Amino acid sequence: MRLHLGRRSTGITLIPEATYPGMWRVRWPDGQVSPMANRTRCKEAAIRFVRPRGLGSHEVASWHHRETVGETPPAAVLPEPVG
Repeated sequence: MRLHLGRRSTGITLIPEATYPGMWRVRWPDGQVSPMANRTRCKEAAIRFVRPRGLGSHEVASWHHRETVGETPPAAVLPEPVG
């Protein structure tokens, strides 16, 4: 899940914890990863980082995520078709 502020991506993502189902971590824009927490706490921490004074302005904070189960590699990494 990626956090967007208005139409801009903030560079903040939520990543599921591999060892503990139902637990998440925040990956900050500088690449550091937060301590493990439930999804609500992680979302709250990310929004507070982006909007330290709250959500009082016209820009809406929203979470974008893929609807597919697996991640596909970028198109530049896919092998070229043979033939």
